[in-house]
Amino acid sequence: MKVVIDTNLIMKIFQAKIDIIALMKRDIQESIELYILEHTINELRDLYNKLHGEDKINAKLSLEYIKKLIKEKNLNIITKEQIQKLLRLSDNKETTHLDLNYADDILFFLSQHGYIIATSDKELKKRIKNKIIFLHNKTIKFIS
Repeated sequence: MKVVIDTNLIMKIFQAKIDIIALMKRDIQESIELYILEHTINELRDLYNKLHGEDKINAKLSLEYIKKLIKEKNLNIITKEQIQKLLRLSDNKETTHLDLNYADDILFFLSQHGYIIATSDKELKKRIKNKIIFLHNKTIKFIS
């Protein structure tokens, strides 16, 4: 199962003080490959530079956590170039309206191409409707 972690969820795991990987392994009985958008990493850097207090700390912890997971080979980055290549290969007519600078559009597109989206964003969950992993009461919920 290919799972892409959204900015919203990565920030939430530090607010809730949980280990998302341990929860996924416990609550989802399938092999998981974790991914993150290059856009998400850039968004977290921007948040770190703009935010204050606990939110700034959570953004910094998120970036450190991502770096650790990448180093341990437990997280793969999906670059803008990889998205563009997938778009070129896609025969989906909806792709002409995608904004590659908007993470939710990219996540929606990926959800249509075999990826599960891990998010706590209510609007994104409504848009995708299925193939979603989200955090609820410190447990992982999966809607397929």
